[in-house]
Amino acid sequence: MTLMEILVVVAVLVMLMAAGVSSFDRFSGVKLGKETNRLAAAIRYTFNRSTALGLYMRMVFDLDTETFWVEASEEPQFLAARKLKEGEDPTEVQAAEEQARLERLDLSDEEKAKRAPRARFQDDPVIPRTQLEGGAQLAGIRTASQDEEFRTGKAYLHFFPSGWVEPAIIYTSDGDTQFYTLELSPLTGKVKRTSGKKDAPRDFGEPEKVEAESR
Repeated sequence: MTLMEILVVVAVLVMLMAAGVSSFDRFSGVKLGKETNRLAAAIRYTFNRSTALGLYMRMVFDLDTETFWVEASEEPQFLAARKLKEGEDPTEVQAAEEQARLERLDLSDEEKAKRAPRARFQDDPVIPRTQLEGGAQLAGIRTASQDEEFRTGKAYLHFFPSGWVEPAIIYTSDGDTQFYTLELSPLTGKVKRTSGKKDAPRDFGEPEKVEAESR
């Protein structure tokens, strides 16, 4: 085989490999888009369910296992006063804040025990634990109650029966170069999907902005 023939064969192989990679990228993108849409639909459904049934709800995202599920409570729930750090459970933080508040009050031990915060969220059977399929990943989540984007551990998105949900930005990925960004509207529960990874606005999660959006 001459040098020219070898070069031709190599060129053909390179073209075939490029075509294969392109086809794989398109296939991967389709699967990622499907899983991202499934997540967006679950968020929208949770918003509607919270409002319709008067439930306090939260969606839990496990970024280590690419899994999400929904928990609900009939008892009033509140966001923690301070921003959450990665790895913290908002229920535990809020309970600690409430316990500290009770300690500052001039109450008997019996009265404090009656008012002591208790975990009230339970798994909601309508949206069970769901794992993203086809290699899709939860690449990052930012809500108004976090101090930064979470990329590991668990993140929590809270829904309120008044028809308000935390502002949130959620990133999905194929584990490589493809991303989708989900932006959640706090007043309508609508989820906007954008191709690529879109940065959160500079004032995202600021108290004044969250307060204005909740009115």
